[in-house]
Amino acid sequence: MFANARKLGQFILPFKSHVIFIFISGFILGLVGVFPTLVIGLLTNALEQKDLSQKIPQFIVPLLNFIFDSENVSTFLVNHKLQLKVAALGFPIVYLIVGVVRYYNYYRTRYFAEIVSNELRVALLSRIVSLNYYFFSNLQAGSSSLLSRTLNDTIIIQQGLVLYMDLLREPFIAVISLAAMFWLNSKLTLICLIFSPIVAFVIRQVSVRLRKLSTESQDNLDSITKSFKETVDGIRVIHAYNLEEYAKRRFREKISRYNSIRKKISKRAEISSPINEFLAAIAIGGLCLYVGRLTFKGQTDISSFLMFIALAANLEKPLKKIQQAFVGIQQTEVSIQRVFQIIESQDVVREKTLAEQKPFPANWQTIEFRNVSFDFGDTRVLKNINIKVDRGQTIALVGESGGGKSTLVNLLERFYDPTEGEILIDGVNIQNFSLQRLREEMAYVSQDTFIFDETIEENIRCGNTVKSHEKMVEAAVKANALPFIESNPLKFSTRTGERGGNLSGGQKQRLSIARALFKDAPILILDEATSALDSASEIEVQKGIASLLQNRTSFIVAHRLSTIQAANRILVIEKGQIVEQGAHQELLEKNQHYARYYRLQEMSGKS
Repeated sequence: MFANARKLGQFILPFKSHVIFIFISGFILGLVGVFPTLVIGLLTNALEQKDLSQKIPQFIVPLLNFIFDSENVSTFLVNHKLQLKVAALGFPIVYLIVGVVRYYNYYRTRYFAEIVSNELRVALLSRIVSLNYYFFSNLQAGSSSLLSRTLNDTIIIQQGLVLYMDLLREPFIAVISLAAMFWLNSKLTLICLIFSPIVAFVIRQVSVRLRKLSTESQDNLDSITKSFKETVDGIRVIHAYNLEEYAKRRFREKISRYNSIRKKISKRAEISSPINEFLAAIAIGGLCLYVGRLTFKGQTDISSFLMFIALAANLEKPLKKIQQAFVGIQQTEVSIQRVFQIIESQDVVREKTLAEQKPFPANWQTIEFRNVSFDFGDTRVLKNINIKVDRGQTIALVGESGGGKSTLVNLLERFYDPTEGEILIDGVNIQNFSLQRLREEMAYVSQDTFIFDETIEENIRCGNTVKSHEKMVEAAVKANALPFIESNPLKFSTRTGERGGNLSGGQKQRLSIARALFKDAPILILDEATSALDSASEIEVQKGIASLLQNRTSFIVAHRLSTIQAANRILVIEKGQIVEQGAHQELLEKNQHYARYYRLQEMSGKS
């Protein structure tokens, strides 16, 4: 039942002091929890004017004599007025002690659950940023599933941690109450325990069904999150095509399905409480009749009767909490499983150990793709690619969409690793280098420019606080981005908005180029960096790209052939294979694949 809960151990261990405190305070709470019952017994004994020394265990008398003066203890045991005063004073004192202990136990429990769930969120993000592209490509619910697990599932785990701590505390209270009941009347206590197998059976039946429903519930919550995210991301399309009612209806349908599952979960989670409460009420009712008859016969007294009933009632609360914890933990177990599917995912870029890693060549001269093939699932995307690139050369990749151009440059960045073959820098397989060191050598500009919701300066720097402000301004100048930056009142402190929503497409692209220039890496990858721009924006962006290409080894995935005519070599890739390569004029003279693409663009006016 708690198989998944064990996985939380690595996150709980750093906060073991909280667990120890909760454990000890829970034990103390169990002890002081029976004090009110003892005060009730003392009160009724004083009113009955019975000899108290005959009712308390004999081993307690020496303890009282040790703590207090023995003469005072003897007086107290037979002085009913004094017992009455002590009982009256005992109620506020006892409930103050119980309240203080309970407060610290409960508050530390909730705080502990908060910090552990937040550590889970940090661990999730840490794992997500290290996962490779296979993982994201195979994620059925997309990024919304990751969002749901990071937010929704960790909240359920947070609530579950409170339930786990209930299981750490409430058994103490139950056991101590039971022990006191055994002391008063062991026979009656055993009769009460007859109902426990029935309670356990009810909990078991509810728990099995709840786990299945909880899995279905969380999957549906993923779907809701995905639908909401798609609606927000596609708001322009929704407005343009009058899809407002469709979006609302689609979201409502998903909510309805989720509500239906939650209804089933609520019904099953709550059904156990009234059943067990009814069983407890039968037991207490029977106890009242049985103990009442004993009292009438003089075989017991009122104080013992009231104490036993009070202890039985006191036992009901921890048993109910234990039951609720067992039921609620079923949902927690499902969420733990979903979260650890991400944390324990092995879809990461593999790195050599520090001892196995080779130093990156300081002044490397060649990059080589040697017999490189790549499969995505069952589809072969690249077939036996062989390229050798000298430092400082510009290599352009052209061809039909889906031919494998972007995949080729993704392999160089190690977003994926080749299925066959190897990529070498100065004869050393790039898998032998530190991943961080390898990527330090590369700057990347893509068609789908990602801009953080930060200032312009922070987007250019991308975390680099070492380089000077002047270097950052210089990068913006070379990227032809300074004019639009300076037009804003806050200049480099201007916030870009979510995904760069405050900027135009051309401005975002120039900012991306400034980012690459500021990084100043020797290898540059341009993945269709201008294909989504209008002609005016492309002209401005091309000025920035011209600065970026200087003194770098560049790989340009190009849609517009007019932008790559100066490349040292142009590779035409079709269906994962290099079908043609050479300089622009050389390929035109061959009058084959490249020439055909070039003529088509001339005819359409795109060149």
